[in-house]
Amino acid sequence: MVELLLTYKLTTTEPIVMLLQCCRARKYQGQVHVSNMFNTTKVILNGTEEVFSDFKSRMAQRCEDGLSFTISSDTSNEGDINSGQIQLVTIEQITRMEEDGKHWVFGEIAGIESHKDWSYVSCVGCNRKVSPNGDTFQCITCNTSDAVLRYKVNVRVVDKMSHASFLLWDRE
Repeated sequence: MVELLLTYKLTTTEPIVMLLQCCRARKYQGQVHVSNMFNTTKVILNGTEEVFSDFKSRMAQRCEDGLSFTISSDTSNEGDINSGQIQLVTIEQITRMEEDGKHWVFGEIAGIESHKDWSYVSCVGCNRKVSPNGDTFQCITCNTSDAVLRYKVNVRVVDKMSHASFLLWDRE
């Protein structure tokens, strides 16, 4: 995913449109962090589906500079995006939210936070981090030693009012 983000950044000046399905926004130490859910989050970057072009058209009508917004919804249905029923909020508005919720986030990736770990060893069954156990690894949730290396990418996302750190996990 890192190579893909870098390629987009080098080949286009337009903002990258990212659709995150089933992710969680949390406020921690005064900053908003958006992370995905194990085995359920779907990430699509600059998709060719009609939902992306429709969304870009609506965004162009709503803001002069085309910068980022967050889409908030209690569902994860593409029909909600296409119908225009989803309320647009800024990242700053997310920082004021007091309850967890399901969110789709549309943002401009300003950079990759490469100072953080990019991988972890996880359980094949539940994708949670495993603990070393001699020459193998042990998942305390599944009680199995089957493990695989998984990747995570920390990116910085901005809109015209604020910024947030996003944590993207792989699941394949």
